[in-house]
This record gives sequence, structure tokens and C-alpha cells, in this order.
Amino acid sequence: MPSTTSPSSAVTLLREATIHQHPIHYLDDQNQPVQTMSACTRLQFFPVQTILPRQTDTHIKKSAQDSNYTLDTLVFLVQHAALENSAYFKECREQHVDHVSIVDKRKIMDYLTGKLDTLPATVTDKRTKRGEESTSTTMAAKKQKIIPTAQKSDPVSTQTVKRILARERELETRSSILQGTKSFDKLGEMAKASLYPSTKTQHRSTQPVTTRGPSEKKVPKLSMEDKIPIVIVPAAPTAKLNLYNIKDFLQNEKDRVCCVLASGQQWQFKGWKWEKPLDVFSNVKGFYPKWSSDKVTGSAAEWAVTYMNIHRDRRYMDKAAVVDFWQKLDAFNAKQKSFLNY
Repeated sequence: MPSTTSPSSAVTLLREATIHQHPIHYLDDQNQPVQTMSACTRLQFFPVQTILPRQTDTHIKKSAQDSNYTLDTLVFLVQHAALENSAYFKECREQHVDHVSIVDKRKIMDYLTGKLDTLPATVTDKRTKRGEESTSTTMAAKKQKIIPTAQKSDPVSTQTVKRILARERELETRSSILQGTKSFDKLGEMAKASLYPSTKTQHRSTQPVTTRGPSEKKVPKLSMEDKIPIVIVPAAPTAKLNLYNIKDFLQNEKDRVCCVLASGQQWQFKGWKWEKPLDVFSNVKGFYPKWSSDKVTGSAAEWAVTYMNIHRDRRYMDKAAVVDFWQKLDAFNAKQKSFLNY
């Protein structure tokens, strides 16, 4: 008959079993094997053949609660570590096991698999206290550095520094920095005033405002009636919209189309400058987004377009599709639309 050991070694047993991939068996009250955690009351570790109650306290503290994780919770985490969070939570509900929070999951797994040599709980419990102590220690060290420096230079400066430090108000913890007490109600009033100006500001001048260049120091103060919105664009010639093309883009509205995403229907081009797909894709680069598993049928199969294959079940490959899209569009622009700033 397997022996029973103290619950204090539960975490050590689980860590050794995880690192060396030793089996852990589910047992019932009569030490008979069962298949599911929901029917289990005891856990048996090999090769030492140690049996522990399922609800053994592991002494690993939950970061969000004032309680500890039990042995069955950690065993179930190790056995389902490959699952995504949603699937893992579902399995926990079905097997009546408490789940490990997302915040604690990674550090606990790193310890149980041997990546970390210390228990996560020893870090969690004292984190805030250490932060407060380190903050006060750092501030004290800074004071000690300031006073000797002043003493070497000038005794009068030393007294000045002491008076400044005596009036200094320290923030004791990092948390207090994040707890503001100021009201932002004024921001709402300012936003309303800018969206709904008074009748006096509605009849403002429509004359353009001429601002001074960077070499001139003074900029004339503008009244509320003269504050016409300004659009700031980069001066770099490599920018998509810059000082050299912004006028054409916003004012002259020249024809700059270089790419069309086709839907597969010819009525998409109704009313266009080129209404026939043959003319459209002779002048611009055409892309046809589709699922990778779908075959191209109908009119789109005859068009001179590049197929954008999007994987329905492997969406992590979307990034590769985007990179391929820009590479092919840039290559087309370099050859056919070299006058564009792309």
C-alpha cells in the first residue's frame, strides 16, 4: 500500500513530477484509479508513490485574493498548460476545479517546470512593502548626496539646501502617485465650448492666416475669430503626405489611385473613370481578397488581379498577407506610378 506524506511537500512533489515528466494518477476515497478530476479525491505521485488529498494547501498565494491555491488546481494547470485561456477555463468549470488566474499562470508554470528556482508567492506578498521601502531609501540616499556636495562648495549653500529639503514633501509609495485628487470637469466645459462656440465666434473670418517662418522669433497673437484650424504635415519628402504634395491631395484632388480591392462583382466599377475591369486593372494594381480555401470563380477569375489569400483558421498569418500586399503594391508603384510619393 502506498504511503502518505505531509502536505508541506506537495509543491516539491508536483515540481519534481513536472520537470521529470512523472505520472500523476487520480484516485477516489478507496485509492482506486478514476479517469477525471471531478471524480478524484486524492492524487498519487510517481515514482515515490506518495498519496495526497486533492485539496492539499500548496502555500502558493493567489495574487488577487487572500487565499492559497490547492494541489488539484496546480496539477490541473500543469496537465492543461498547452490550452488557450478560454479552453482551459472551460475545462476547469467542467471538472469542478478552481482555475489559476492569468496573472499568476505564467510565473507558476515557470516555477513548476524548473525555469524559476523560487516560489512566486515569496515575491507577491512583499512586493508593495519592498516598493515602499525602496522609494524611501532612494529619497534618503539622494538627500545624503546633496548635502555633502553643497558643504564642499559653500556653507551658505548648505543652509539653503537644508531649508529646501525641510519643505520637501515626499511621495511614500508608487501607488500614491497614481491616485490623483484633481478634477477634470473643466476639460468637459472646454470641449463643449470648442464644439458649440458662441454666436460671436460663429461669424469668424475666412481669410487664411499667415504664420512666420522658423527663423522668426515672434508670432502674432490671434484672436478667437482668427484661429482657423491648421493641418501640420511632415517636411520629409519620404512621408506619404508632406509639404510637397499636401496641396494636391487636399485642394487640387488629382487622380492618385494606385490600388483597387476588388469585390468580384463588375457593378463595383459603375460610374468610375474606367468602368471596364480590363481598363481598371490596366491602370491600377488590383487585389482580390479571398479565403485561401476558396476557388476563384465568375468574372474575378478573368481579371488581372493578385489574389490575397487569407487563412480562415490560421489568422496569425494575416500579418504575412499584409506584408505581401505592401511589397507587391510598392513594386507596382515603382514601375507604373513612379510620380507618386509612396
